[in-house]
Amino acid sequence: MELTIASVMPRKKYTESSFGERLMGLRKARGMTQIQLAKAAKTTQRAISYYENEAGFPPAPAVIGLARALHVTADELLGIEPQSREASKFEQVTNDPESMRQ
Repeated sequence: MELTIASVMPRKKYTESSFGERLMGLRKARGMTQIQLAKAAKTTQRAISYYENEAGFPPAPAVIGLARALHVTADELLGIEPQSREASKFEQVTNDPESMRQ
């Protein structure tokens, strides 16, 4: 019986644009280097590289700093689709004066 161990762990394959890809794309679209983005977001170039290479995800305060530095919303940076114009059931109930009286 022969046991083979891979020297490198295979990377996860993401079907949609991942956080790291979005971050890199937005950074490059703004003509920024990792160092420039790190300075604007008050973090390090190493952290930017870490996030772009899918080694980990930034904590919430870092997402806010990155979004501000890139002039986008945190939702856009995280890849969250905007909610449709059709109001959710919760919004319909809370915005309906008749249902508020009951």
